[in-house]
Amino acid sequence: MVRLLTFILISLVFLLSAGDKVLIWEVSAPNLPGKAYLAGSIHSGKAKWYPLDEAYDRAFDASSVIYFEIYKPDPQEIAKWTMLFGLFRDGKTLSQVIGAPDFQQVCRFYAVYSPNMQPALLERLRPWMLSVQVSNIYLMKHPEISREFGLESVFTKHLGDKKAESLENIEVQLKAMSDISDAAAGHLLMEGIRDFANAGRDMNRIFRALETGVPDDLSLITNEMAFKHPEFHRKLFVERNRQIASKVYEMLKRKQTVFILVGAGHFAGKGSILEELRNRDCTTIQLKRQGKPGRLKP
Repeated sequence: MVRLLTFILISLVFLLSAGDKVLIWEVSAPNLPGKAYLAGSIHSGKAKWYPLDEAYDRAFDASSVIYFEIYKPDPQEIAKWTMLFGLFRDGKTLSQVIGAPDFQQVCRFYAVYSPNMQPALLERLRPWMLSVQVSNIYLMKHPEISREFGLESVFTKHLGDKKAESLENIEVQLKAMSDISDAAAGHLLMEGIRDFANAGRDMNRIFRALETGVPDDLSLITNEMAFKHPEFHRKLFVERNRQIASKVYEMLKRKQTVFILVGAGHFAGKGSILEELRNRDCTTIQLKRQGKPGRLKP
């Protein structure tokens, strides 16, 4: 798959458990009373991955508060901040940013996959916004992958009387995308479009890495992306990882157990949330697979 889609799908796909562990970490810190379970989130997934291993039930049941990156995002807020951050407002156009030949390639791509996106509209959209759309176009070609089967949707369904909170908000997440320079985002966009035909190749690579349950496999992919697109990696992962790790550490100061869903890319590579927490002397223990299905399913 295109490198852009690789990075985005790391945060979208389901973290399957394999071997003797699942991708959930129990986090604690010396002399602090709290405990946190960190699990890779899934925004979209497949029905065949359910029910989840019973290890998920145990961590979920032990927790009084469930944290999502954004709990039940408001579509109006998404539209508001997307319009604010996703459009050129300084007189620039997409063709000026990426050059006329690449702009023509973007137009040809959209003529095939999303004909309603006419060149005049494309000119107004910043490259980061189009990069997200390219990823969505790929996912729409695969209806077996659905938000209905996303980990966030499933855990929301099973909340019961548990309290649900957000780690971030729409503005924070979209501003992180917006803060990527148009030049860097333009390179990502063109890489995604040029290699779109081979999208399934890298997607299968990601799934193979996820199914091992070994975070080092994800780290290889994430570190490659960090090398090729350092600004993208820094803004969307490293800086946010630091902020999320700080929030997790503050949670550990209270006598409580929390369950936290965060995208898979935030657990992998240099500057991951796990690394940030270990730098604060936290202990992170990956949970063992129970080997039998739990009750968590769509």
